[in-house]
Parts: sequence; C-alpha cells; structure tokens
Amino acid sequence: MSIITTKETLCIDDITITSRKLDGYVNATQLCQAGKRLFSTYFRRKRTKDFFNELSLQAQICTSTFVKFEQKTSRNKVTWVHPQVAINIAQWISPKFDLMVSRWIYELMLFGNVTLGKERSNEELEEKLKDANKMIETLNEKLSTMNIEYKKLRKCHRGVLKRKSVHYFKKGKCFYIISNTQEINHDTRVKIGISTDINTRLKNHRTAMPYLKLHYLVFLDKFTLLENIMKEHFNPNLDPNNHEFISGISIQDIIKKVKECIHFIKSPYTEETYDELTKYNVDTNTEEVNDTIIDEELVEEKEEILEQPVIPEPIEEYIKRCAGKFHETEEDRMLDSSMFHKNRACKDGFATYCKECASKARYKDKNNLERKKLEYDREKFKYCPGTTHACPEDRIISLDDFHSNKAAKDGKSPYCKECIGVRKYGEKRKKRKIVYKDPPKNVNSDIHKWCSTCENVLERKMFHNSNSSNDGLQNRCKKCAKNKRLK
Repeated sequence: MSIITTKETLCIDDITITSRKLDGYVNATQLCQAGKRLFSTYFRRKRTKDFFNELSLQAQICTSTFVKFEQKTSRNKVTWVHPQVAINIAQWISPKFDLMVSRWIYELMLFGNVTLGKERSNEELEEKLKDANKMIETLNEKLSTMNIEYKKLRKCHRGVLKRKSVHYFKKGKCFYIISNTQEINHDTRVKIGISTDINTRLKNHRTAMPYLKLHYLVFLDKFTLLENIMKEHFNPNLDPNNHEFISGISIQDIIKKVKECIHFIKSPYTEETYDELTKYNVDTNTEEVNDTIIDEELVEEKEEILEQPVIPEPIEEYIKRCAGKFHETEEDRMLDSSMFHKNRACKDGFATYCKECASKARYKDKNNLERKKLEYDREKFKYCPGTTHACPEDRIISLDDFHSNKAAKDGKSPYCKECIGVRKYGEKRKKRKIVYKDPPKNVNSDIHKWCSTCENVLERKMFHNSNSSNDGLQNRCKKCAKNKRLK
C-alpha cells in the first residue's frame, strides 16, 4: 500500500483523500474508496447511529451536522464528514488503515498541515493538544467574565432609563369616578363605573385616556345598585353616545350625591383617602427620572465578582427512566433525555418511552419474535397469538382450526376458533347449553310447518315470512315470536 501525505491531502493507492480548510471536514467518499468499502454500508449500521448520538452528547453538536452532502453534478456526489467521524470510518475499515488516517487527521487538526517525510512524533502531538486545551480554557474564562460585565452594564443601563410607576389599589367590588384632564370641560364631564378589579379597569381606560384622573373610589358590596341609582338620578345629564358620562354637573356635586346614596342603601363601604388618590394621579401623569448613572453599591459588587476566580459551570445531563418492556436491567432503563421523543403533554417535555421502545410499534414485534424462534410446517400449521394458550408450543395449531379470511395473505384468520369464541362470548359460551330438537318426519311441507319453540305442527299461515330460510317462513310461529318479543 503506497502512502503519500501532503498539505491537507492524503494519497493511498493512487486515491487522494482531501479535507476542507474551512471546517476540517474529510472527504468520506474518497476515504471509503481507499479502504474498498461503501459509505452507505457504514451509514446504515446501528453502531454508527449509537456513535453519532454519543458524539452529539459530548460535543453538544446536532447529529445532522456530522455528515454533509455536496452535489457537484448529476452523477458526481461528494460526502464530507466530521474529523472524528472520519476516524471512526477508518477504524471500521481496518486497524492498519485506522492508524494511517488517524495520525494524518490529528496532525492536520493541530498544526494545519502535514509534510511528506517530516511527520511529527506522538510527543509533539500531545504537547500541541495540551496547548490547545489551555487556550480553550482561557477563552472560556474570558467569555464568562465578559458575560458578567455585560449583565452588570445592562443592569446599570436600566437604572438610567425613564421609569413610570403606577400606584395600585386593593382588589374588590368598587364604584369609581374618573375624568380626562385633556378635555376642556373635564371639571363638568366625568365618567362613573363599577369593577371588581380597579387596577385592570383603570389600565384599560388609560389606553384611550392617557391623561386620566381618578376623583373618587369607594369599595362596597352593593356597587351595582349604586351605579343604577346614579344613572337613574343623572339620566337627563348622561351623554347620549355613552350612558356612563355625566355632563354639565360639577364633580363635587356628583361625589356628594354618591355619599348620600351610600348612606341611604345602608351598605358597609370603604372610601379611598385623598392622599391615595393623589398618589395614583401623580404617578400616572408624571415621569420619575433616575439621574444616578451607576450606583456605588453596584460598582462595589461588580469589583468583588471580578476579583473572584471564574469557574465554568459543568453541563448537567438530564437522565430519564424509560418505562418500556425491552430493557433487561434497571440500569438500561436510565437513558439520556436525547434518547426520548419530545412530548408537550408530559411534565418534563419528553415521552414516557425511549425512541427504541417506541419504534417497535407498541410491542407488536413480540409475537413475531416468538414465531420466528419456533420451527413448524407453515403449509399445515399456523401460529395463534391468542390468550387461551399456556405456552408457545400450544400456539402451533392446524389450519383447520382457523376460520377463513380472504383478506389475509394465507387465507386464514389470525386467531384460532377457540380464541375468537372466548373473545366474543367469554364464560357465557362455556355455560351455554345447546339442545337440538328433531322435527317430525311425516309433515307435508306444502300445507304445514313444524314450530321449533312450541313443537307443534301448524298451518303455514301461522308463520311469518322470512327471506333467509329455505321454505320462506320463520322457524317460530307467530304466537311464539310474539311471546319472545314481550319478554
């Protein structure tokens, strides 16, 4: 086997294996041609899928990025694979092939090139690998430090933004009076209303009336009655477009009338004080600006955090238990969350069964496995998967014990007659006693007919017609059929 190595290429038996400068991916098509194997054979293996899943967990990379296809022409298709996947392909081909390809890929990844006749030793490769790991750790520490600085600066930036604070009241049944201060006649045009959550109601009003002002707020149980009385009293002054706006009356007169109505209906109430109303009106109509650019406490806290050594947090893998029946031990059931399909209906967001158990079509393969293990003549016997058989050997039954079924491939029902009888009737069929009655022989069928219930020979007109019988009449007479219906 002739070997020639140059920068970013490896030539084995006149077949050149190339790698890309951009991401270091290796040409798998050329790699398999040099090893006289097919990439499709490697890609179909179950062990390859397991290797992809394990590599995806450790490298935190999606499995779809390990293999990339490039269609140059209609007949020329190139497959590029991850460097670690290329090493796995070389291990699959042969140990000797693995040694050549692995050394070439390692040196190419660490140094960027491979020179003919001047290949590095294993010690040089290990030192270069250690230097690369140290550089990665340093970059991770710098990244963690920059993330902390970004969070602190973002927090300080929020401190200089304009803040609009809103005063909140308690929840409960209430009656309120508001006005829009932007209107010219806001002193003589007010709105009355009721609500069970005053904060949400005022928030909705502020969308249409940014300059809203709350004049009066009272909490009481008979708030609906109070609103109806006020609407009835100020009916001539209600706005025709909206019957909750009162025009032409001062706010003080309306509040005075509301207090009189509350005393009249004798309902316990709680009025909000003038100070509470003022807080709400001031907060909603003015903006408080925080002029402090950086808080001294935040600066001290930031300096303390930066002085501490940054330790990257380890990535915790989520382990989930599979409830399937295809795991031999309890340890085999504990799998990584990536081995489960996603399911929003579950609490943790993953399905109850792993992908392997779910792919077996809800355990339908169990009977197929038993059937394959048993050896029998399939032209004379058939396997029955019913529940009436104690052991697998009892399930091998003659074809005569199966009902005919034209839809099946072999023309027989999947279950034997005994299993179908148990499924349909269960224990009732076992307890049922069938009594066969022999009709009399000397009966003229053109004139008379024998009734199977009362066992009397009667005229044909005493029987109902039936299209399913041979003689065109039912087996029971009209009297017996009527008695059965009445029961």
